[in-house]
Amino acid sequence: MPALTRARLWRSFVGNATPRRAYTLSIAFAGVALCAAAGAQAQVAGSASIQSDYRYRGVSLTGGKPAVSLSIAYDHESGLYAGVSAFGASGADNSVRFGATGYFGYVARVSPSTAWDLGVTHSAYEVNAPQNSSFGYTEIYTGIVKDHFSVHLHYSPDYFGQGASTVYVDLDGAYRPSRRWRLFGHVGLLTPIAQPASSGSFRERYDLRAGAAAEFARGEVQLALTSTGPDLAYPEGHSQDRAALVVAATFFF
Repeated sequence: MPALTRARLWRSFVGNATPRRAYTLSIAFAGVALCAAAGAQAQVAGSASIQSDYRYRGVSLTGGKPAVSLSIAYDHESGLYAGVSAFGASGADNSVRFGATGYFGYVARVSPSTAWDLGVTHSAYEVNAPQNSSFGYTEIYTGIVKDHFSVHLHYSPDYFGQGASTVYVDLDGAYRPSRRWRLFGHVGLLTPIAQPASSGSFRERYDLRAGAAAEFARGEVQLALTSTGPDLAYPEGHSQDRAALVVAATFFF
């Protein structure tokens, strides 16, 4: 599996899962953006995964229930990339039962060891009820990717359809103790910068993620501990644990 494409797919199920950004992006595959900026050939690839809980920036979107997901990504030799990912689950009331994220971006080398990343994502969700509902939101991002870590800044004018504009900053890193093992970590901070009075409970919050992944011929298995605080506000009205241990298996094709 070409390195850059695997990185874009990673955004769909690990940065939770950048949904890819889903994304929005620990670095799952080190130096991936640099490979693209060097002029790799255009690629199309995909992944399918199953996980014990679908967590996005520390928040469970599936009420702590298992989820399955599918991602498709395209990377062009110019540095342009695009993709789509979707997941489904049978969660509790007020949790997401289906979600999809599309993204489009550009990555360019700025030095032998550094690349610049810029893009936009749009996500749409179907939520369990009492009364079923749907919503969507858009986020733009920019950041710097190096060999073993990345930092990104994200902006949304209507985060998770709650009427609040937000800025999200994340720092991701990875370390390989051996060829098939990867240790990763993530720190994120979500800050509301404008919101209506009705969303006064939407406060600044952090999320943390750390874990290990073992690769095999066509995929990997992953164990990660994730946490968030000080409180949760999305999906709206859905209570959940702040910390969780998530197990996932992913297959690349």
